[in-house]
Amino acid sequence: MRRLLTILMLFQVAKAGATHWLTYYVYVETEYAQGPWWGARLLDRSDYRYLVPREYTDLFGTESLDLALKMMQRLGETDPEAYDWQVEIDLQGDTAVLMIDQPVPQWERVRNEVTATLTMNGFRAVLFSLADTMVVSTLHDLTLPYFDLVEPGGIRPGFDTDVLGPAVPPPASSAPLQENGGTLPRNPLKIWLILSLLLNLALGISLMIKIKR
Repeated sequence: MRRLLTILMLFQVAKAGATHWLTYYVYVETEYAQGPWWGARLLDRSDYRYLVPREYTDLFGTESLDLALKMMQRLGETDPEAYDWQVEIDLQGDTAVLMIDQPVPQWERVRNEVTATLTMNGFRAVLFSLADTMVVSTLHDLTLPYFDLVEPGGIRPGFDTDVLGPAVPPPASSAPLQENGGTLPRNPLKIWLILSLLLNLALGISLMIKIKR
């Protein structure tokens, strides 16, 4: 019984170090109907279409690939018809490679949504490997305005921008925040994860010492 308890404790320690909860945002194309938002004037050139972020929180491992796969799944849930095709994902450094061997009927929408979602969540670029061509896409290649966080006081009425840029001015550094040497965004939960792991290890060692006595 003591051995079983020890094994269960060690399994819990290992599991705690393998997964963590992460909040991320998926960008979805939508239409601006009406309202007093001053930035709406930017939408004249995009037929009043823009990219809006939707928040999700899921349990992840330590692999960046898990994040990319989950974000593609969430995009498919927002519009199953637009994402009715199969894709394989690989990583080349901080670039997400999407291998698609089927036609993508709503190509422009998919490219905008996937590019905004992946690059705003830590990837530098998206490489679409299609049946007959390869397309590299970054934030600069978006054809729709998108929402983003800006520094306080960074917005000025009358600010003008091109439709290829964001709907609001970006902060001083527009590059997505990344972990040094990795592609996942910074996450304060990692600190608590490490503390939890150390605590569980201490409890496991203490339990084994008591069993030996």
